Amino acid sequence: MATGTFNMFGITFDYFDFFVIAFTILIAIGVYRSLKAEQKNVVAIGFGGVSLLVFVIMDYIMVKNWLFPGLT
Repeated sequence: MATGTFNMFGITFDYFDFFVIAFTILIAIGVYRSLKAEQKNVVAIGFGGVSLLVFVIMDYIMVKNWLFPGLT
């Protein structure tokens, strides 16, 4: 039975990890484009900023779990 994880170089990855990284990059691009737009939508910038903060925290915890699997 597949568990959705694989081990590479002693680091355990989950397939969902790659989606989290991809979504973080997409959200960062969206926030950047919202900030550079001529007509600024404050709600979109705020929502994107909060979403980006949440995903960056998730990325930090995820990478910390890759590097130090026993600490989390």
